[in-house]
Amino acid sequence: MVDRDISKAVKLVSPVEFLNALLPVDEAGLEAVWKSKDVRTTIGKIPTSPAREKNLYKPFVEAANKIVQVYSENKFPTGSLPYKLRWITAADDPPQANNAEFSLIRPDAVSVFVSDDAETRTDTPDDPPSQCEDFTIRNVDGKPGESTVWWHRVNIPVEIKRKSETADWEKTVTQGSSQLVRYMRQSLSMQPDRRFIFGLLLCCNHLRVFLGDRSGILTTDRPIDIHDNENDGMKMFIRVIIALSTLQPSDLGWDPNMTLYHIAQKQGLPLTFYPSTSRKVFMLDFGLDMYSARWKIQIPIKDQSTGDIVVTDYVATRALSLQRAGEMAGSATLVWVAKKLNDDKGSYVHGPPCVIKQTWHRLSRPTEHDYYLPSFLDNVGKILCSVRVDIDSGFRKAAGSLPLEDNTANIRSERVVQTAISGEWNSGLTQHNQYLKPGTKRGPESAGSNFRNEKDGDQLGHIVYGSLGKLNKEVAELNDSNRVLTRTVIETYGWPLKRAMDLKELLSTIRDAIRGHKELYFKNNTLQRDVSQGNILFGPKEWEESKLQDTFGFLIDLDHAKKTDSVVKYSRPSDEQSTDDAIRSVEKSFVRLNSDSQKRAIDLGLAPVLLRMFGNDMYTVSAYVGCYKGKDLKDIAYMCEQFRKWEIFMERGGLQPSWDDVRATQSVRTGTVAFMSGEILSCKPYRIANNREIRRDLGPKDQPTHSSIHDVESFFWVLVYQGLIRAGPGDDVRPEITTANPSSTDEDLRKIVWSLFDGSEEVVEKTKDNYFSEPLENHGEQYSQFKEDVVDRFSPYFKPIGGLIIRWMEILRANYIVSGHAVQGTIHDQVLTLLDEWLENHKNTHVQYSDLDSKARDRELQRRKDDYRIYDQLDKNSTGLTMRWPPGPRTGSANDPKSPQKSLLQGGVADSKGHDKSDHPDKRARTDRDETRDPFL
Repeated sequence: MVDRDISKAVKLVSPVEFLNALLPVDEAGLEAVWKSKDVRTTIGKIPTSPAREKNLYKPFVEAANKIVQVYSENKFPTGSLPYKLRWITAADDPPQANNAEFSLIRPDAVSVFVSDDAETRTDTPDDPPSQCEDFTIRNVDGKPGESTVWWHRVNIPVEIKRKSETADWEKTVTQGSSQLVRYMRQSLSMQPDRRFIFGLLLCCNHLRVFLGDRSGILTTDRPIDIHDNENDGMKMFIRVIIALSTLQPSDLGWDPNMTLYHIAQKQGLPLTFYPSTSRKVFMLDFGLDMYSARWKIQIPIKDQSTGDIVVTDYVATRALSLQRAGEMAGSATLVWVAKKLNDDKGSYVHGPPCVIKQTWHRLSRPTEHDYYLPSFLDNVGKILCSVRVDIDSGFRKAAGSLPLEDNTANIRSERVVQTAISGEWNSGLTQHNQYLKPGTKRGPESAGSNFRNEKDGDQLGHIVYGSLGKLNKEVAELNDSNRVLTRTVIETYGWPLKRAMDLKELLSTIRDAIRGHKELYFKNNTLQRDVSQGNILFGPKEWEESKLQDTFGFLIDLDHAKKTDSVVKYSRPSDEQSTDDAIRSVEKSFVRLNSDSQKRAIDLGLAPVLLRMFGNDMYTVSAYVGCYKGKDLKDIAYMCEQFRKWEIFMERGGLQPSWDDVRATQSVRTGTVAFMSGEILSCKPYRIANNREIRRDLGPKDQPTHSSIHDVESFFWVLVYQGLIRAGPGDDVRPEITTANPSSTDEDLRKIVWSLFDGSEEVVEKTKDNYFSEPLENHGEQYSQFKEDVVDRFSPYFKPIGGLIIRWMEILRANYIVSGHAVQGTIHDQVLTLLDEWLENHKNTHVQYSDLDSKARDRELQRRKDDYRIYDQLDKNSTGLTMRWPPGPRTGSANDPKSPQKSLLQGGVADSKGHDKSDHPDKRARTDRDETRDPFL
């Protein structure tokens, strides 16, 4: 997981540049510490050639704490730092997992935020002392009374290595950096309020400093020799420790716009929130698991009436998705259900909750709100705002002392971005020796010689840039690798598709989501491009407990959307252009087809329509007609009918987005692999009747242009997935999928699910292509491999939609053969008509549910009522101290001390059974794609 995240996102910069940009300190305090004999002596005790790695742990920690002690005595005469922090060894007391298959997360040392002593508190709740201590990393099964440190409070992880006799420096750095980055990722995973994180790699007396943000890894291109006084190596080490121990939390990656609800809240008072780094935080404030912590998130929102920016407080009552919190080179999307606070800060705004989505957008891309504008759209999640966050940093200021936009370019600083070079990552950092000054030796060295000290006349308070010399370097540009922290408020609240109570609700939800997709497409010239089951939701039309069954569907997630300013231009060819000879030629082709086919004959009157469809290009018309020789001819008539509808739409002034201008530049595929069109996965058209000469939507090298038909196909695969995987109403997975002792029939089902949804991109693409590329005569009433392999394996509950699925595929195939502007303009309505007909035909049909299905329906309705009552309770009782969330796929049983979700406190990303998924995707029994991709992602 880590290697995949950052393999192409590693940058190197000189130690001087790194420290100057990211770790400034007070020069007077630094000088005082550097001159301290005790400090130099303590640092000197860190061995250069220890017999055992363990012999490095205690000396490093003692040196770090001594540096902080002396600095605080000089810089802070009262001995009081802004927060309380300690450096400790952690290798002998690592966080444990309750499953032996998981790797132990075992940092050698950490710096942690420490709370006030429990016995000095006046607001300590009646909980075990261990709940208020935080010196060691918490064991997942830590027992009351044990002193524990929690991953929530880890500030800086440290990996310590000794160079063995047989290993070279490169191998040592590679192994150490790999482990360190895993610790950094672990910390990010456990700290939703963490924007970036620093880490230290100490190889004997050689130190490297790492930064992990959402653009990847930045590290020093060479180590710092912490024993080297001549070239300021020791002084640089002191600077690093001081900065990492005394900078404001926001400058160490903590988000000042997020604070944690204090569990000792007294009734009737304004709600109390503290930064998670505060001394006053209890570990109980973090909740029973990651998903139940209640965060206050401040979002500046523009008042539509006055234009003023108003900072609005939302309280995240529970998390929907935290799975990607540790992502180091990507969007790191997090999602919470939230309630807006009233101005009194002691109560919530009455009504349904909203959703807050946090993501690190590419700097060059529009926000979701930009795609949603200019007007609110039906059946699309209502987006109130998307705000690019500013961070009021202690030293990162824009001109005029204004807060900087919180993007990774500003985090790293312009100077670092300009001078950094690309590094190599192959299961760890590969030693990079290009970035050396002329005449210096290779391997570990001081790298401190570019410092100038006070006697040289430098300004205090910052490091002076040294000469970089002539370097063979690759300049990093401000491009798509840079990301900005963005928070989006979605006012439409709902539940995931898998929670549907019956087939009618399931089908109507998908239909409504397609309507929303159509709204985006035609009103906003926007293509969503990431249709998945997690992005299709439904919610109550009215927020009343008695009306929770009356729902509507809607589409969310515009992170990967594409917008165009181009529109399709169509001018209907005049009748004179369709020559009599051409019409007669097409009619003769129809006559031959009718005589060859045993199927429904084609109307000769469609000849002029077919000519217009292909712009009077007889060659293309002949190629299209030839596809159906001896086949069922109904698709020709069907597509002519759709073309005529499209002509009428265009002639009446209809506007349709055109994607012709993106063909030449289309290089990035987007979507969720399981539900993506095989064409987009493979960048090749489906092999249907050799139709490449007929299609009008192919770009260079016959690459299909991602358009509406591909997203409509994704809706199709979402529905197919439900039929294969679900047992009935709600989210119950079929026992055939989960049983530990599958029969041969169960194995066949699993193979189909794997090949269509869970295999590699190549496997999924090939399987979908094979089904779409079946010979035309295999469709309709005749035998179909897709029907036998897939539809016939639907669970009994989904059998009523088998015919709908087959017809949906036939519609897609018929449209792919001639795909172009007319197809892109009508495909929504074609499928909407199909779904409307099914729903109308089953409107008054009484479905006889099995006892299991009836119980599942009742359970889903009760889940909605419980959900409603929770927020109704919050409206009446803002503190909700005794509130317990109903068990869900992520929260476990809130009252069960053996709940597997307790394991989340050690940092694993767990599924509903407590199994870690992030690093062991193939070592568990498969249950549900929702366990690897949450709603809103």
